Amino acid sequence: MKETTMAPVRGEQLPGFLDVVETWLAGREWFPARTGRRSLRRVGGQRLPTPEGEPDAGLVLEVHLLEVEHDGVRDLVSVPVALRTRPSALAGKDAFIGTLRTDDGERWLYDGARDQAFLAAWLEMARRRRGTRDGRAHGRAFADFAEHTPFTGRLRRSPMAGEREDVARTVVTADAGHGVDDEDAVVVDVLRRPEEGRSTALETALTLTQAGSRSVAPVLGLVGGAWRTSDDRWAGGDLAVLRGRGCLGEQARDAARTALREETPLVETARALGRGLGTFHADLAGALGAHPQTARQLSTMAQDARRTLAEQWRDVAERFDEEEQAEIGEVVDTLEMELREADEPKMLQHIHGDLDMTRLRGVEEAGGTRWIVSEQGGMVEHALPLRDVVTVLISLADAVMEQVEEAPDASVNYARWYDDASRALLAGYRSSDADAAGVDSVFFRAGMLSEAFDLFARWGGRWVFRPSMLIQTES
Repeated sequence: MKETTMAPVRGEQLPGFLDVVETWLAGREWFPARTGRRSLRRVGGQRLPTPEGEPDAGLVLEVHLLEVEHDGVRDLVSVPVALRTRPSALAGKDAFIGTLRTDDGERWLYDGARDQAFLAAWLEMARRRRGTRDGRAHGRAFADFAEHTPFTGRLRRSPMAGEREDVARTVVTADAGHGVDDEDAVVVDVLRRPEEGRSTALETALTLTQAGSRSVAPVLGLVGGAWRTSDDRWAGGDLAVLRGRGCLGEQARDAARTALREETPLVETARALGRGLGTFHADLAGALGAHPQTARQLSTMAQDARRTLAEQWRDVAERFDEEEQAEIGEVVDTLEMELREADEPKMLQHIHGDLDMTRLRGVEEAGGTRWIVSEQGGMVEHALPLRDVVTVLISLADAVMEQVEEAPDASVNYARWYDDASRALLAGYRSSDADAAGVDSVFFRAGMLSEAFDLFARWGGRWVFRPSMLIQTES
């Protein structure tokens, strides 16, 4: 493959190019100005070399960065395109943008995010760490991706739904690959609406990848670009992210729902889940650091925990019968007293911060399923790891409640099922390299009870769990 150049982009010079692109954009769910008045202006882009093995000798591969002005705001969209001299049956009807007339005849315009030649060109740009001469476009490779089998126009690809609607995801394997299940498969996420800089979540995943962590799907490569902003300066950001296939694994929530429907225990899976979450926290602390709370932070945290617990209990107390009110009220009083007396600082570090069972993904290995964490939607600094443990356990409880609603007369004892699974998850977490002091503290028990009260309210006052499952006290 020859080196990427910044030759003039021919697509935009063709009559009607922007009109055809604008019509196509208006039909995309992720486009910010689907209706009303709008204007498009090209503010950046790049041209890519044709990959080896591509039969269309007249193929042109381009990226167009367009500023969309609408309703008094300006948004940036990325439109990768493949301009072909003949129709492509492989691209699929969803990738077809439109046709254009040229001096050489008709050209067919396709969405580059789904075109195999375009994907091969971007993958090779990252794998070979190539960039443009002016430095405004560049590819980067991590985690041994530079040694990956080269990608050609004959690669295999499988379009999939992305994590967000403005991300076009495609699973790619080299010529001899076997598709999604291939160990060397690469997940290509094309960012339809790129932003300046890089998100905290992706930056964290990249840091963990470079540290050798296996608790997230590795970032294999990045393709970056630059554009001229409305205040006449150059800005840059990521246009495509290449990940390992671990991000395609089964969600832990689906595994839990399957076990519930089949009335089988989740104990072994839950233990592995806890171990995976603990490894994630340990890797975050190792790569990004951790530090103890100050006395003031500890005091503030205890006050906040007491207030939250009291408010949540006050909102739901009347929904319990007198015996339950007395029993749970005594637990609340005890926890509030312990929170007042808490004087041992906990370690603060990066955590996910919005973790649930859908963010835990299973990676199948010879020794069984290894669970990793999707950083999407999260990453918080200076926080207690126990927060992630609480939200995962409550997410599991929510999955149980869904099953209760679907099969209230099932023979499984839902309270026992959840109690066993939650204890196994905590045991797995404690067996990891994470600092487990937090999950053995009053802050964990208070957090669990507060979130359980909120879950109780969301499910209309239905209560299927023994109070003991809410106040794990054993270490």
